[in-house]
Amino acid sequence: MKQVTYKETIEILMNEWEAIKDAKQWNKWADKVKATRFGTYGTIPFAEVFKNTGVEYKTIAGRMYFMQEIDRAYSGFISK
Repeated sequence: MKQVTYKETIEILMNEWEAIKDAKQWNKWADKVKATRFGTYGTIPFAEVFKNTGVEYKTIAGRMYFMQEIDRAYSGFISK
């Protein structure tokens, strides 16, 4: 079984986020984001991992919006 790297995990979440079409899909994606933990004890913040993995986003605005969505997912926001 291949171990997925932090970079690959973030890229998967980014691709899934870009494909979201409705609130139900967003809520499912947010649950997956909340379940994603980095570090041995799950204590490394997503933003720190994102910055240190060298993941490229197409635009600065897109990157900022993606990070806002990550924050919303972690805060427990539920889309209706």
